[in-house]
Amino acid sequence: MRTEEFYGLATITAKPGSATILMEALSTLGPTCVLGCWMTEFGDANCIRVLSPAIEHETTFSETLRCRLPENHVAHMDTSLFRSLPFAPPPQAGSFGKLHEWRSYEFRPGALPDLMESWKPCFPPRAAMSPAVFALHAVSGNPNRVVHVWGYDDLDHRNMVRQRARAEGIWPAPGGAARWLSQHSYLTLPASFSCIS
Repeated sequence: MRTEEFYGLATITAKPGSATILMEALSTLGPTCVLGCWMTEFGDANCIRVLSPAIEHETTFSETLRCRLPENHVAHMDTSLFRSLPFAPPPQAGSFGKLHEWRSYEFRPGALPDLMESWKPCFPPRAAMSPAVFALHAVSGNPNRVVHVWGYDDLDHRNMVRQRARAEGIWPAPGGAARWLSQHSYLTLPASFSCIS
């Protein structure tokens, strides 16, 4: 039976010229703290995303990062707890493609059950077109958030998959326009030390 684990997700903005220093510090934390680490390639500059496995308290995750990262190189850091959507693969070590697209959506309060019902039949055929790295919903901070990450070989592969998914009516799932308050997309590269790559 699948357990309902919490995952810590941190979005760290490095001060200009400091991203490499922070990545080096993160590389020393090990897989019990850093399951995945990504640097934004297209999107917010100097933005690092860190996923921590199976944690119980957001403060533990946040304090670990704050204690181990050189604070004079951090412009901003936000941490939240997430759970895996029940029909999606949980975050786990493995190779999913050279390019990972993060899609972060804020939905209307109370819309999570409708979102999961809408996504459940659509998710497997979409994941068959390119790997679903994971899909999570927030349980702390602003709970009306979902993050889903997709793996691709490169930009051309991404464009081909997205065009085909839309043309075949596979993805996006129906009902999204009325559900979303905001949508953000980031193209990221997994760090060399990331267990999720």
